Amino acid sequence: MSKVVATKINIETEQDAIQEWKRLGITSCSMPFSCGGDNMNEYSFEFNKVEDGKLTTIESSELHNFFEDEVFRKVMFYECSDGHYMGEAGTVEITLNEDDDEPSFDYSKSAESEYNESVTKFVKLDLTEEEKAFLKSKVTRIEGDGSGNNFYVYNGICLLNDAEIDIRAKLSEKLFNFAYSYDKWDGFEYDSGDTFQWVVNVDDADEIEINITRWFYIFKSE
Repeated sequence: MSKVVATKINIETEQDAIQEWKRLGITSCSMPFSCGGDNMNEYSFEFNKVEDGKLTTIESSELHNFFEDEVFRKVMFYECSDGHYMGEAGTVEITLNEDDDEPSFDYSKSAESEYNESVTKFVKLDLTEEEKAFLKSKVTRIEGDGSGNNFYVYNGICLLNDAEIDIRAKLSEKLFNFAYSYDKWDGFEYDSGDTFQWVVNVDDADEIEINITRWFYIFKSE
């Protein structure tokens, strides 16, 4: 639990902050943060000092207010999302640099960026003779997604009889279940709840592939 320490001075400049930093015996400040969705999300400031040989976290509202403004001048945060880049999370470490003629604060950010990556697999389908005949005579393309929607592109004007409607319904279910349960994603952590879509292009009804695309959230160190 952080210890609350009363501040004795009004902090208006970096030198004021340095004076208070030294008075409180602070050794470093950690700022865990997350941002994305075009917003700076959660962040906090943890002021660290050593007491009785142990690292202790204290609170200073004035230093908090100073760094809450100053850190955004010194550090670049990437909160804008574009559908592929989702945001970042990490920690900014703030330390006092007294090696120069005039002491100043150093800011060092370490973070992981989150991306929404798409991966597509091309997999041969095992079809019945009835399904092959239906596709060869009626269909050029089928599209579907994880919500159970599917869309058929037919060979021109197409009228289906009752038997063909039944074949189409069973084939749609078969394709959805195959795409839903396919789990060979080359090291990406698979979750059946991830967003996916699938496409079947009917070029040769004797050997047809289903193209399955899934989106995965991955983190990359920056």
